[in-house]
Amino acid sequence: MVEPSLALFVAALVVTLGALVQGSVGFGVAMIAAPYMMWVLPETVPATLIILGGLMAVTTLVREWRHVDVRDLVIAILGRLPGIAVGTWLLVIATQRVLGILVGAIVTVAALLQWRSIRLENTTANVVVAGFLSGTSATVSGVGGPPLAMVLSGLPGPRVRATLASFFCVGAALSLASLALAGRVTATQLAHAAALLPAMLLGALLARPLARYVDSGRTRHAILLLAGASGLVLLVTSLAGL
Repeated sequence: MVEPSLALFVAALVVTLGALVQGSVGFGVAMIAAPYMMWVLPETVPATLIILGGLMAVTTLVREWRHVDVRDLVIAILGRLPGIAVGTWLLVIATQRVLGILVGAIVTVAALLQWRSIRLENTTANVVVAGFLSGTSATVSGVGGPPLAMVLSGLPGPRVRATLASFFCVGAALSLASLALAGRVTATQLAHAAALLPAMLLGALLARPLARYVDSGRTRHAILLLAGASGLVLLVTSLAGL
C-alpha cells in the first residue's frame, strides 16, 4: 500500500509530464498518467483522468480554437457517442483486475501505434471509427487520443491540436455524463481532480516553451517508451493478479 501523500506526489509528477506532452502534440496526459494512477490511486480511474484531460484541452483551445476542423469534429463526436455507451457498460461490469487489464492494454497499444507513427487516410468512415474507438477507450481508461490522432496526423500541427482539443472537451463532458448516470463518478475522483489541477496547469505552462524538445524524435520516443513500458507492466501484473 502506497502512502497517500506519496501516491498523490507521484500522480502529480506524471500528470505534469502528461500535460507537457499533450500541450505539445495534442494528447498525452491520460496515456502517460493512466498506468501510474491505476497503481497508486486506482479509485480515481477513469473519471479523474477524463476531467483533467478535458480541462487540459481547454488550455489548448484558448490558444488555437481558430484552427478547429469543424467537419472532422462533428463526425468524430457522432462516432464517439456509441463508443461512450460501450465504454460505460464495460466499466459497470468490470472488476478492478479487469479494469487494470483494459487500461494496461489500451495504453500499451496506444504507445505502440504512436511509436510506429501509423497514419490513416482522413475519410468520413475512418473518422467515425476513430471517434467510436476513442469514446470506448477514453470512457474506460481516460485514454482516447491515439485513434483520432492517427486519422488527423496528415493535417497541419495547429489544426490537429485544436481539433483534438475540441473533441476532448466535448467528449469528456459526454463521457462524464454517462459515467455519472451509471454511478461511476465519485466525490473522491472529483477531489483528486481538483488536487491534481495545479500539476496539470504547470505542465500546460511548460508545454509552450518546451514544445520543440518534446516533439523531437528522441524525446518523443523516450516518452512513448515510458508510457508503453508502464502500460505493459500494468497489463502483465493485472493478468497475473498481482
